[in-house]
Amino acid sequence: MTTNAIDKQRLVVASDSRWSAKLDDDHFLVLDDSGFHKIAQRPVVCLVVAGDLLLIEAWMDWFRAPVLDLANPPRLNRWEGLELQYIVFHLVFRNGEIRDPGYGTLDFNNEARFAGTGAEYARDCYAQRRCVKTSVTTASGSDVRTGGTVLHVEVATGDTNVPPVTSNAAQVRNDMVQRGSVMNSKTRQPVCDYQEFIARKAAAGTVNAEAANFTISAPTGAKPFEWSPEQKAELMQAFALVDSLERKADNEH
Repeated sequence: MTTNAIDKQRLVVASDSRWSAKLDDDHFLVLDDSGFHKIAQRPVVCLVVAGDLLLIEAWMDWFRAPVLDLANPPRLNRWEGLELQYIVFHLVFRNGEIRDPGYGTLDFNNEARFAGTGAEYARDCYAQRRCVKTSVTTASGSDVRTGGTVLHVEVATGDTNVPPVTSNAAQVRNDMVQRGSVMNSKTRQPVCDYQEFIARKAAAGTVNAEAANFTISAPTGAKPFEWSPEQKAELMQAFALVDSLERKADNEH
């Protein structure tokens, strides 16, 4: 995926900063520290997401608005050719509540929660170190789709190392073409840059549509799914709670 990790007791959320795209069965194109993040916060909640980049962009734009437009949320699925794209959410509230509608996670002793292609590696590290930030770093050593700077939010205090957003989906794609690294999915080692990869494919007459028109994501490691009406309702109830808590806080001030 990414790897997302949540310390349920200390209310710390951590995520890697890698975007990736499958080029063929053996290679992924990756970009770290793009300036467009999978983690964001509002006064009462931290949101961390995974899935399709274009869907993530739409939801992050919606989430960062001054007031949540609950009547007009973005879509949760889209089709890229014959492939169903989707997005998943974790909302960690300052009051300790955690919502992850539509998506399962790995838990450790009810202390921490992990999701993404690196979830198992992160959980195993947490079992030894009890630190979600360290667990994401460790996962990046075993999962080719996890990498870059580990970003975190301490939800109770708002303390974070998440930098300002300086990019968007279109810029991420351009940066992947210009400076992304092609990784071997088996050895987890860099092979070359994207331009050289395509040149090699062209010379061999093996350029495939997937490599030429790649789909960028923070892959979850789960099978694609279409959001059901019940899951959508649960998600919007979570965001309605965000809105309610923010309005309450505003009225108290």
